Amino acid sequence: MYLINSYGCDVELESSNFWCYFGRMTKRPLKHFMYYITKLANKIKILYKRKKIKWDGYYYFAITKQ
Repeated sequence: MYLINSYGCDVELESSNFWCYFGRMTKRPLKHFMYYITKLANKIKILYKRKKIKWDGYYYFAITKQ
């Protein structure tokens, strides 16, 4: 838990009768959504590093028709 928290991620522990959350909680939905997006990007980066995937030399991104 310390390692994940030191990476800047939030930790949620739960069982059948217990729930614990380590991180920031906000009352405003839009602010919480923006916080969630940054934490999700951080999680993806950490999981990518842990899997040790070799870089193929290309960058992938999405664009709209406009």
